[in-house]
Amino acid sequence: MRARRILTALGAVFVVGGSLAACGVGQTPECEIYVSCQEHFDQVRNRNPANVNIYRPDGVCWENRELADDCTLECIEGTEDLVEKLTNTDDDLGPCGS
Repeated sequence: MRARRILTALGAVFVVGGSLAACGVGQTPECEIYVSCQEHFDQVRNRNPANVNIYRPDGVCWENRELADDCTLECIEGTEDLVEKLTNTDDDLGPCGS
């Protein structure tokens, strides 16, 4: 549900066609951890890399405060989910457990 709101908001940003970089905020520590954690998870599980570009420092999550807040919650939930999956299989937590 929250992911749908983010995608809808992101679509609205693209429809407007303008960059809101002047109003932007920086990547949150929670999303920095999530991106690293997802990369670690994909490597440990020998999976194709997940697309986490919206959460990277230059991603659209940081174009305004509302998106940043929603993305940060997604990152927290994503990291918690990956930690649970890694823990359940006794895999190294890597940056997920920092």
